[in-house]
Amino acid sequence: MKKTICMGILCASIASGTMAAEISNTGITGIAPVDSGCTEKTDTMGVVAVQFSKSGMTLDLIQFLNADKSIMAMPTDFENAGFSTLQQSQANNFIKLGNFYKVHYQLCGQAGYPTLLDIHTAK
Repeated sequence: MKKTICMGILCASIASGTMAAEISNTGITGIAPVDSGCTEKTDTMGVVAVQFSKSGMTLDLIQFLNADKSIMAMPTDFENAGFSTLQQSQANNFIKLGNFYKVHYQLCGQAGYPTLLDIHTAK
C-alpha cells in the first residue's frame, strides 16, 4: 500500500509497511497482521465492557464474554490501524455493549496474549 505525504504543495508517495484496516457496516478487517508464531482463533463473543484512551478518542480495550463464561480483555490496536479521524469514530461506534461479534484473534506467547485481527457482527 502506498501512503501520500504532503507538506504545502509538495507531495510524495511512499510504500507503507502495513496495510490500513478497513471498516464496513458489518465489520472491521485487517486490524493487525497475523504473526506466524501465534495461534489464530475465531469465536463468537459478547461485549461486556470497553475502555477508551485518556483522550477519549480511541477505543483501546474490549472485554468479551466467551462461550465458557470467562472474560477476555483484548486490546483493539485501533490507534495503529491507519484510521482517519472519521474511520476512528466509525470503529468506536461499531462496537456496542451487549452485542455479539464474530472475533478473529490470535494468542501469542506462553501467556496467550490476545491480538484482535478482525471483528464482524455475529449475524
